[in-house]
Amino acid sequence: MPYNVIGQSVTKIDARKKATGEAIYTGDMHLPGALCGLVLRSPVAHARLVEVDTSEAEQLPGVMGVVTARDATPVRIGRFLRDRTPLASDKVRHIGEPIAAVAAVDRPTAEKALGMIKVTYDELPAIFDPLEALRPDAPVIHEELSSYMDIAPSKRYGNVRNEVRYAWGDLEAALGEADLVHEQAYVTQASHPGYMEPRVALAAVDSSGKVTVWCSTKSPFIFRGPVAQTLGLPVSKVRLVAPTIGGDFGGKGLPTVEPICALLARKSGRPVRLELTRLEELAAGFVRHPARIRLKTAMRKDGTLLAAEGEVLFDTGAYNDAIMGLAFSAFNLVGPYQALAVDVVGRTVYTNNLPAGHVRAPGAPQTIFAIESQIDIMARKLGLDPWEVRRRNAVEEGAVSAAGHGTIRHAALKECLQKAQESAIRTLKKDGPHQGVGVACAQWEVFPFDFVTPSRALVMINEDGSVTLVSGITEQGGGQYTTVAQIAAEELGLSLEDIALVVADTDATPYEGSTGASATTQRVGNSVRFAAQDARDQLLALASERLEAGVSDLVLEKKRVFVKGAPDKAVPVAELHRAAINLTGGPIIGTSVEGQKRLLAAKKEAAGIIDSPSYGVQAVKVHVDPETGDIQVLSYLTVQDAGFALNPRNVEAQVEGGVVFGLGYALSEEVCQNGGKCLNQTLVDYRLPTAVDVPDVQVSIVEEPSSFGPYGAKGVGETGTTPVAAALANAIEDAVGVRITDLPITPEKVLRALREKG
Repeated sequence: MPYNVIGQSVTKIDARKKATGEAIYTGDMHLPGALCGLVLRSPVAHARLVEVDTSEAEQLPGVMGVVTARDATPVRIGRFLRDRTPLASDKVRHIGEPIAAVAAVDRPTAEKALGMIKVTYDELPAIFDPLEALRPDAPVIHEELSSYMDIAPSKRYGNVRNEVRYAWGDLEAALGEADLVHEQAYVTQASHPGYMEPRVALAAVDSSGKVTVWCSTKSPFIFRGPVAQTLGLPVSKVRLVAPTIGGDFGGKGLPTVEPICALLARKSGRPVRLELTRLEELAAGFVRHPARIRLKTAMRKDGTLLAAEGEVLFDTGAYNDAIMGLAFSAFNLVGPYQALAVDVVGRTVYTNNLPAGHVRAPGAPQTIFAIESQIDIMARKLGLDPWEVRRRNAVEEGAVSAAGHGTIRHAALKECLQKAQESAIRTLKKDGPHQGVGVACAQWEVFPFDFVTPSRALVMINEDGSVTLVSGITEQGGGQYTTVAQIAAEELGLSLEDIALVVADTDATPYEGSTGASATTQRVGNSVRFAAQDARDQLLALASERLEAGVSDLVLEKKRVFVKGAPDKAVPVAELHRAAINLTGGPIIGTSVEGQKRLLAAKKEAAGIIDSPSYGVQAVKVHVDPETGDIQVLSYLTVQDAGFALNPRNVEAQVEGGVVFGLGYALSEEVCQNGGKCLNQTLVDYRLPTAVDVPDVQVSIVEEPSSFGPYGAKGVGETGTTPVAAALANAIEDAVGVRITDLPITPEKVLRALREKG
């Protein structure tokens, strides 16, 4: 079916504002009389808080407010598991944990006040190794862990935040049938989301006691609850607004500075602005979970995967901001493949390291690194083509998911493999010494359990026939605003210029879940489409009476409704709007309610079906200098199943961005910790990839439509990151014959492996 707006590579509607500097970020905002907020953080990793004495700081001229846990309602907060308080109350669990905060007339005064707060600690034994945290005699980091509220089922004990096991088939028989069994350990590191805009909040309290917080978040509705709880207010007395967001990559879905900033605003009676420094971001922020993985796989000599057995241990540090603690991601140890028998275990463990949370494709880059490395290792040992081994085992229509929670439908992995291999043969030819080509498959199946995030949208027809779209969606660079505007325009026969957005404001829009998990396009795209269809149906019903024609014979296009085949027999939408406001029904406002009901019923009918798995294939060509271990990424190609590309150029940009994000994770990024302290606290020492590090990335799109995504669309934001590290490790072995199994893959590690190889 031909479309007018969707399926087109349109420019993002916010592109010009961002390019010219016109876009307003939270850090750009100022209110008259606003104070500077700063946070006092713990210098120790694990201790009882004996006393926090703020009396001297409170007397300092220019200090308008000092807050500690005493000023907050004693509640725990967290997106998934409520395991922390905005300011430490009974104890601290990591270096950098917030203890107190001050609001002062300027930064020097606030800094001086922080130095005047006296904190007495009773230090406790600390744990920095997740394996030690599992020991029965290990100090318990969260004594009340079993009582913490969790939104999803979890198995908690000792220092284990969650444990998940997936097992089926006859493992012993499968191992016994194998011609090759290979067992390998893998290690992945902590990394930062790497957004350019640090966390920042601006809070103000009006005369009625209502609190407004502007902040850099992709989850205003999710933030509103913890802010209200911290202040002991009903949510009706708290408003969250998300201006332009300067990057997210999974990291801005959890509240951190926002409740503290609101506390300071209430205590001081003045607006307060609290912006973290880059040092605070790296030294005290939430990181990607480091992991230790053991994986055993078994194959026949023809490359058929028979069994996968292993475990992944995620170090979540002092606190956990991850659904089910990421333990569920153990299913990725099987990858996008089919096996006769599986027994894999995931555990997430508390330590006194930096807290960990969601970072782009949470849990998947770690586990996909293991299985995609393993597939290559075994292919080489068996003398088989790594492409063919992947093709032989790739999931396809009707396969049972690796987690055993459903049957996969609309899988295009084999098509992606075929297209990627054809491209690699043409464009990734080795034309010099010490060059190698590596391949890896990408997977993002979201969550292996029922998890419904609500979504509602309103579409309001304006008096001139243009449209105002109201949604709680946020835009953190993924093109979400453009996508939903395209959908509304398509359904109503309009251009993008005719669509105005009211978004990301808890007082002005319906409740909306967080932007992320590669699910926003499907979730919000559907609700916007349903609301637009509802508005269209109302317009056509009105027009039907005036044009004396059946609704099915009418066309809505360019702000007018006309009869098919008789374009002169028409009525302007503006006239229909005037008619509507004079009827008892009032103005035309489309809602997504009925459409969502139909969608949920259809999904219920399809229970046990995984309809929108996101698969892709990536290949990379590298050069490795055997004298230094230096790795040069020469070229990169990726093939991604998008279901239906609502905006092809934006899909390509998302996939390319995922690859670049994965390159940093694979080759250079690591939050280095020693005794719980971050050692590389600036972007000089924490090395993000720059333009000179990024090769030409070729992106190709495959379209295997989903049954439930808008127009068949699937999510793509996460998938592109998941296989990058494995593809590079495979290419490096192809180039110089050494296998790196711990991330990041640095020149030092390659050189060491080359010397050990001799």
